[in-house]
Amino acid sequence: MRYLAKWKRGQGAWLYLAALWMGSQCASAMMPARAPRYSSEAWTTSQGLPQNSVLSLCRTRDGFLWVGTLGGLAQFDGARFRVFRSLDGSSIADDAVKYLVQDAGGALWIGSSTAVTRYRDGVFERFDAGSKEGHAFMAEGIVALEADARGGVWMANHRGQVLLVRDGQSRVVSAPAVVTALAADPAGGVWAASRNGFFLLRDGAVASRVWAAGSSFAAIYAGARDGSGRGEVVARAGLDTYALRGNALTRWAGFRRTWHAAADGDGGSLWLTAETGLLLIKDGVVVRQVGVKDGLAEGDIEAVLGDGAGGVWAGAYTSGLQHLYNGAFASYDARDGLPDAPYDMVSAAPDGAVWVGGSVNDTDSDSGSDAAKKADKDASHAPRVIGRMDADGIMSFGWAEGVTGEQAMGIAFDDRHGMVLAMAPSGLFRFAGGRFVQFYRPAQGRYATALMKDHAGNLWLGVHGGALHELLAAGGERVLTEREGLLDNSIWSLAEDKAGTVWVTSSKGVTALRGDSGTERFPLGFIGSAYADPRGGVWFGSFKGLRYYDGKGFHLLTQKDGLPSDTVICMARDAEGNLWAGSANGIFRLEAGELDRWMHGEPMRLHVRVFGSADGLLSSEVIDVGQNTLSVAPDHRLWFATTRGISVIDPSLLRDEPLVASIEQVSVDGERQSGAGSFDVRPGRHTIRIEYTAPHLVDAGRVVFDYKLDGWDRDWVSAGTSREVSYAGLPPGSYSFHVRARYGDASGAASIAGMSLAVQPFFYQTRWFVLLLAAAGAGVLWLLLRLRVRASEQRLEAMYKVRLDERNRIARQLHDTLIQDVVATALGLEALSGQMNAQHGDRQNLEKQEIDAAVASLQGTVRRGRSALIELRNEEAAMVDLAAALTRARGELWSGDVPEFVLRVSGNAPAFLASVYDDVYSIAREALINAYRHGHAARIEVKIAYSAGSVELTVEDDGMGLPGEFTAQGRPGHFGLQTMRERSVKIGGRLTMDAADGEGTRVRLVVMRERARWWNPWQRRLA
Repeated sequence: MRYLAKWKRGQGAWLYLAALWMGSQCASAMMPARAPRYSSEAWTTSQGLPQNSVLSLCRTRDGFLWVGTLGGLAQFDGARFRVFRSLDGSSIADDAVKYLVQDAGGALWIGSSTAVTRYRDGVFERFDAGSKEGHAFMAEGIVALEADARGGVWMANHRGQVLLVRDGQSRVVSAPAVVTALAADPAGGVWAASRNGFFLLRDGAVASRVWAAGSSFAAIYAGARDGSGRGEVVARAGLDTYALRGNALTRWAGFRRTWHAAADGDGGSLWLTAETGLLLIKDGVVVRQVGVKDGLAEGDIEAVLGDGAGGVWAGAYTSGLQHLYNGAFASYDARDGLPDAPYDMVSAAPDGAVWVGGSVNDTDSDSGSDAAKKADKDASHAPRVIGRMDADGIMSFGWAEGVTGEQAMGIAFDDRHGMVLAMAPSGLFRFAGGRFVQFYRPAQGRYATALMKDHAGNLWLGVHGGALHELLAAGGERVLTEREGLLDNSIWSLAEDKAGTVWVTSSKGVTALRGDSGTERFPLGFIGSAYADPRGGVWFGSFKGLRYYDGKGFHLLTQKDGLPSDTVICMARDAEGNLWAGSANGIFRLEAGELDRWMHGEPMRLHVRVFGSADGLLSSEVIDVGQNTLSVAPDHRLWFATTRGISVIDPSLLRDEPLVASIEQVSVDGERQSGAGSFDVRPGRHTIRIEYTAPHLVDAGRVVFDYKLDGWDRDWVSAGTSREVSYAGLPPGSYSFHVRARYGDASGAASIAGMSLAVQPFFYQTRWFVLLLAAAGAGVLWLLLRLRVRASEQRLEAMYKVRLDERNRIARQLHDTLIQDVVATALGLEALSGQMNAQHGDRQNLEKQEIDAAVASLQGTVRRGRSALIELRNEEAAMVDLAAALTRARGELWSGDVPEFVLRVSGNAPAFLASVYDDVYSIAREALINAYRHGHAARIEVKIAYSAGSVELTVEDDGMGLPGEFTAQGRPGHFGLQTMRERSVKIGGRLTMDAADGEGTRVRLVVMRERARWWNPWQRRLA
């Protein structure tokens, strides 16, 4: 019976592992050698491949994998295929893509039996041989295509001729024999295989040749040069393969295989296609055969390409594209000599050995001593429970070697006992002489759950449902239970921190045994594992997240903070400070820098890198047995125990390849746009689709994208793993699109690509049209206003004429009626006075005086009436000549030389409304009256200055002036100044008055023509 595993599985705590692609670099020099186990991924037409017969492969320097098939060409970024076919009209010339090479300038050359196409800067171009000789060469059909390191592209046709294309020029090169295959030499030029040997072509001539009499070579490969500058050329003739290193030609002894394609492997190895799959060759010896049983979809491989990390890309004749690769983890299981799975424990010893613990299935054995008896009777069939891995090999141990328990729960290395093993339910064993000897057993019915050695050399053993046992290094034992301060007797894991505190986790929480300082209990609920951080603090795994104790309190990390699961089982730091942990959703890693910021209180969502089974893990399941499933070796590698294998990783070798973001395609309403970096969209409402990518051929799901359209998006928009975005109905304008690619599970720099996009407007959406429309509208408005003003002016002129006629009518009536009557009365009274003048007497004299007074009064009335008539009549004169009107006004106001009157006029009078001149005249006349009657001036000077757009009037005197408090409103009971200001406002003028008591007065009026013409009519209408 598997006590602990059953109990824990009853809690539903399964750990699923995940992995990241890397090479085979994690294989341990301390571990026994074994053939690598490849992870495999395949693509067919169901995943977007244009056709399942893959004929050629090429990985370009921008990171894309190009796949040539019988049905078209595909560009692969790790997530999706972009397909090009001859029917596109603007891409490849022939769908049967047999050859793919990239030249030194970065262009991709795509060859079929009948045509060659060049792809450069996003544009396909049909290759034209450029001469009559070249056209004749192409007409024979292509049998080989290769690019050298010096910028040349070489082709061979069915007649065995060779064509060299360099610097845009092509010419046929004379070859000493009929060429059947080409291979680029790393030092420049190409090697050509022929029917009776092979030779090197360089700079259009034969540089060297190797002849093998009677041999017809059909395939050739030129390997990369090693550190000494040497390279190897491998060529096949029939079943024999020859290798040329330097000047020595040797035949691979014992190797008689037919192959037609070759590719670089790692460490000087070579991949060859074979009849039943792939061969990995090293120094002419087959070191690995990869066939269907090793993960290949089929054995008939047409194209092969090394991935540079120990893996290989393979193109099958009918099964599409496949990638066999090594993961970040190297894994071991029963096929390598370990005990049978599942595996519950792994522990790296100080001497470099790794101990592995499994468990016995219920169907394999009985339990306890009965199982031991059964093992004694039939040791050959006894299950193996413990394994040991070191440089000498792998060994496994079971009941025949003294292991009587059913489940390994922990290993410690003790000076007194050596290697100490804790087994449930049997207790503690020590290993000596190849056998395990039991030396401690807890009380009956109790079983060991955790084992630890502290810094003082004491052994601590946790017993589920029993107690905590401390086996002292000096001898003796101490037993701790709830009565001694433990939070709970159900103990699951043990850890000792830097301060010497022993941390005990249990079903109810955590107990800290601080030695002489006492015991502290933390009731946190179930805690399954503990890990003392070398940097300080303690980590705890539970079903509710990852907890960290910093000496002051506990801090919790959960899925809300970025963890893949809230069930955390085991954890440990690597040499760079990153924290590795196992959870219910796999193994994950937290970056040291981000973790430190979180530990110092910075709120953030952590980048978590999750590893999967595609990277070398044999299983994604880890049994929840606490800290025993993860161990840090002295060489800093991390060992994980899973249900199906033991996996190791070297964290220092994990390096993310740089991402290169690029914009693949822009389409408008489904129509692909041509151009590079700048696109114009015709007017109208359109759907603009932008496709982008960042090649990552192994784990494209780790790559996430953000995009932003300047001029539309306010900030970066997260797209996740999506590689396209659409915009509908963008208004006309210029935009800049940017996309950035980054690893979603890691912090760090991102790669950004961009382009410009211009949505063209209709003519009525252009700026000039809007300006023209605005100008036309302004013109129409101006015309309407002008007509309105003209009508207003005409109304005002008519009103002024009516007013003038009315004044003339009043003047005539005054003259013909009132004044005449008054004059007649005055004359009658004068006559009566004359008659009485002849008479004498006091009474007559008194009556005569009264009559004379009445006559004088009537004469005064006549003078005032005439003065009013003059004013009424002079309104009309003001319309004609302002200077003349003011001269007449002076004569009417006073006679004689005092006060002196000076009038100066400059300029020509502009065309003002008559009503404007009327008001100007009235303001000037009032200023003259004030200067004469109230100012008692001795000199009055009037200046009239005309210009094209204004009239300026100044009346200045040397009289008594005006006190400052009267300047604004005038003297009490007098309204002359107020009337002057009202008239000035009415005509849109600016009136100023400078007056000081005893220093004279200066009145200045300025009237602007436009202000008078535009403002005055509207002011009058409002009034």
